[in-house]
Amino acid sequence: MKLLLLTLLCLIPTVAIAQGNQVFVRPGDEYVNETLEMLKAQQKQIESNKGYIKPQTLYVSTVKHDYFEDEQFGILIDTGDIITGCWKLSPLEYEASFTEQYYMDVKVKHYKRDPIDGDCPKGNQTVSALLVLNKADLQKRGIKQIRFSNDVAQDRYEVAFYNDRIELKPLTQIAFKANGLAGSDEDRIIHYDGQKGVIALHVPMAKKGDALSNAMLSIARRNNLEPLDAHLSKRYNPKQSTFFFMDSDGSITNKLGSDHYTEIGVIDVKRPYDGPYGRTEVDTPLKVFATLPGKTL
Repeated sequence: MKLLLLTLLCLIPTVAIAQGNQVFVRPGDEYVNETLEMLKAQQKQIESNKGYIKPQTLYVSTVKHDYFEDEQFGILIDTGDIITGCWKLSPLEYEASFTEQYYMDVKVKHYKRDPIDGDCPKGNQTVSALLVLNKADLQKRGIKQIRFSNDVAQDRYEVAFYNDRIELKPLTQIAFKANGLAGSDEDRIIHYDGQKGVIALHVPMAKKGDALSNAMLSIARRNNLEPLDAHLSKRYNPKQSTFFFMDSDGSITNKLGSDHYTEIGVIDVKRPYDGPYGRTEVDTPLKVFATLPGKTL
């Protein structure tokens, strides 16, 4: 295959120079090596036939597990695939490295799906990769960006460190999307150090366009939860669906139980309704749930 690839590359016009598997084009020229693209597609199909799946879109979030040390946190990369049937799935394979000053590179490769003879797994299966990182180590290295890449694109996430949290802000989201269900506001993923005393409030049935922040502040106060800082406009976006508060007396944390979540009440949001007299707004009740940060429902 490599010999065939090199032979074909030698046949391309002089506007392009072939080096390995890359084709470089002089500035101002446009060139598409259709033969190379065809060979890439054929190679991808061969790998797929062997059971290797290369996800095109992935979802990034942060998690905190009980077995993590105080300075540790996890970055979860999920394929978003929900797989049923008689399949054995491998974890999502990746490579992580510190190749340049200020940058951490994470290259996602593939996962393997093999058929199973006999008893099939019950329910849905998902595929993900977990990177366990240390905040102090990242700060010592001076990391400012994490670059996620796969066969589709490279996306950059800016990393900011604070006394109580780490924030990952996506600068691009071509292939790696910030997962809003796992602790993010409109434009960043937020992870709180140790997650001690911090509670996440979720509105799973919220729809895009619902204005939630005022109602969430109200229900939080009724449950003795306090805002994390005084600058609410910077932390509570009206259209986000996950909100973070401080559970100072531990009353909500103690209710989480083995399911790791609890319902704390109901809020009303205004939604349009097309009735006999035209479009109006009606109150729609939505349940609010509490979890530890990084947990999903």
